Amino acid sequence: MTQKALIEIWDEHGEIIFAYCHLFHLSATALPVSPHLRILTERQREALELVIKGRTMREIAFAMEINVTTVEKHLRSARDVLQADTTAQAAAKALVLNRIFI
Repeated sequence: MTQKALIEIWDEHGEIIFAYCHLFHLSATALPVSPHLRILTERQREALELVIKGRTMREIAFAMEINVTTVEKHLRSARDVLQADTTAQAAAKALVLNRIFI
């Protein structure tokens, strides 16, 4: 499919596509959270927020006044709590589940 064809589709159906996406987002964020998901600690939340802001491990450690190993521990624990395989997944899941706010 060409870019021109996509633009034509968007021009014709863009508003309804956007409305459906918005509706899906609102529905997904309103879903109940699985009871087996635990709550993030303040330090886990802080570390994830700094990851989302693009900070390096060293910068996160400096900002939190801890060492890099402890940052990694907090992020590993956050992944466990959120049942995520990667820190990026954990950050995305925390945002979607309204566990952290940027």
